[in-house]
Amino acid sequence: MPQPTPATLVHIDYGLVLPVADLGNRFGLSSKVGGSVMRKTANNLLFGVDGFFLFGNVLKEDSLAINLFNSDGYITGTDGLPADVSLFLRGFLTTFKAGKLFTLNAKNPNSGIFVLGGAGFLQHKLHIVDRNESVPQLQGKYRYGYDRLTNGFALQQNIGYQYLANNRLVNFRISAEAVQAFTQNRRSYNFDTRRAETGRRIDVYFGISIGWILPLYPHSDDQFFIN
Repeated sequence: MPQPTPATLVHIDYGLVLPVADLGNRFGLSSKVGGSVMRKTANNLLFGVDGFFLFGNVLKEDSLAINLFNSDGYITGTDGLPADVSLFLRGFLTTFKAGKLFTLNAKNPNSGIFVLGGAGFLQHKLHIVDRNESVPQLQGKYRYGYDRLTNGFALQQNIGYQYLANNRLVNFRISAEAVQAFTQNRRSYNFDTRRAETGRRIDVYFGISIGWILPLYPHSDDQFFIN
């Protein structure tokens, strides 16, 4: 029977993110894109680092820039016309993680169910786009009073399925994850709510992703080759 092969695995992933807890009070269904570099040992142990960019346009928190909206529900620009302003989620997550791959088929010992746990850093904020630059309160450093820059320590758990073909032509993974972050607003004052946001937050999300894997296997002379 073939034995597990040590390899360096480069992943590129796209996924959907469902925020809950404090993060879910601010943002709705969002997306993530990124990847990781993992080392798989001859015992199918896994360890490495990953990083993901978070983005979305579903906002749920009513107080965001509330002091700029008039009674008709829009922001008036300096030209007296409704301003073209949009708010988006922008953020990132990076973690160091470790785990194990559990083989399901002895004929393909490099594929199977994987379980990973990790710790790292989560950051998110409002990305404010004033397309006509007609709202002075949202220009330059003034926007810092509205962007809710938030970050802190994060924990991450993953479970999924990894497939590395014996012929090395098809390599992918499907993963489910949970993230719990212990964060705080890093701005000294929110202009819209007219107060500082000093409380601790628990930002949580659940996600699913699918990704392509580029495996780097060693030759017998300790040189690596791709696929």
